[in-house]
Amino acid sequence: MPSVAVSKAVQGRGLTALMVLQFSAEPGNDAPATRLAGLISSDLTNDLSHVPNLRVITRTTALQYARQPVDVAALGHELGIHYVVEGDIRLEARKVRVNVALIDTPSRLQAWSQRYERDEADRGAVQEEIVRGLARQLQVSLMEIRGRTASTNPNVDARLVRGWAA
Repeated sequence: MPSVAVSKAVQGRGLTALMVLQFSAEPGNDAPATRLAGLISSDLTNDLSHVPNLRVITRTTALQYARQPVDVAALGHELGIHYVVEGDIRLEARKVRVNVALIDTPSRLQAWSQRYERDEADRGAVQEEIVRGLARQLQVSLMEIRGRTASTNPNVDARLVRGWAA
């Protein structure tokens, strides 16, 4: 049975519940990559919690699932969430590369993914840019995904497309 608290919080309100899993650093990578992965996960959780119509599972709950294989369908059922955000960080010779994916928990399908690659000159600025970009992209992607399945009415679809364009 899904989490009763999350189910009640989102049910019938047009809200989407998700969780940001702790991003991983490439195996054998150094401590800075691991630290950056944790910071991006934490900041992304915080930024997404400010997006209207999203409810984000806390970082402390997400940390319970860190560094262990996770079945996203079981996780979605257990916590009452529909999406999981996961990603990895690589530091390569003056570059920061972040791969991120939005996973639909019931189907286990990757609904969206993106790669960010930036110069490492200022990790703080890179981190901020990536987190803001991810939050915006995820908000738009979630709107598109929900919009695709929300209606078969051509008038509604046309208005959705105009809204996305705006």
